[in-house]
Amino acid sequence: MKKSQAELDKIDLEIRRLMVREPGISGRRCAVLLKMDKDFIQKRKKKIDRANKESIKRSMIEKDLVELENIYRSMSLDMYEIITSSISDNAKIFAFNALFKARKELIDVKMDAGIFRRELGKLEVESDLSPEQSALINIAIDKLYGTKRSKRKTKRSGNDTKGKA
Repeated sequence: MKKSQAELDKIDLEIRRLMVREPGISGRRCAVLLKMDKDFIQKRKKKIDRANKESIKRSMIEKDLVELENIYRSMSLDMYEIITSSISDNAKIFAFNALFKARKELIDVKMDAGIFRRELGKLEVESDLSPEQSALINIAIDKLYGTKRSKRKTKRSGNDTKGKA
């Protein structure tokens, strides 16, 4: 018998309550206390355990990112003071490079953590054009600028007029 999402949420809540009352409780023990099928309850408990681990991992990453960002902010203030002071040009260049590299590293760490997504070479353009209008514009651009793409398309589609009399 398939259970609705509301019923599954209620069961998960009961399993979580048991896990709080008895840390380290087994799936079988949960099933006995809930008077339900042990295999079903063990699967639900494993799912809850995975979700808990993921949540802890995510919060640890967020904590480390906040700490790293705080370090960057405090360092950037010091570097700006060096850049705007009357210290030697070499020190200013060093401070500027350090500031730039630290910012780049911070962005890289955030991308690696999944906060940003790196999509090189892709350009998303929002358009209200229909596919037919887009095709017409592409044809016009191809005719105006004679791109290699348009030449390949005509040869493949058999619209090439060379050799026809």
